[in-house]
Amino acid sequence: MLEIAVVGEPEFTMGFRFAGIRNVKDVGEGAAEESLRQMLKEEGVGILITSQRMMDACSAEMRHTLNSSFSPVAVVVSGKDEMGSLREAIKKAIGVDLWK
Repeated sequence: MLEIAVVGEPEFTMGFRFAGIRNVKDVGEGAAEESLRQMLKEEGVGILITSQRMMDACSAEMRHTLNSSFSPVAVVVSGKDEMGSLREAIKKAIGVDLWK
């Protein structure tokens, strides 16, 4: 079974830990790209969640890699309403629309 992984600053990842997600990596902006690269290669990860701040700290090449990744699907969470993009990312990852 594929799992959810989270990469971000500690204040971002804390809520995911409380929700029971175990594959969580706390990093600063300086280590964002390398941590995300490692998580993309990790077997068993189906959805990779990160913050907009982490995404902004990455190179254009890495942002493209994350945006086009199919397995795992990368979901970037920001302060804006991202429910639509999260819905599409989950549908892409598992092939089922959970909101129907």
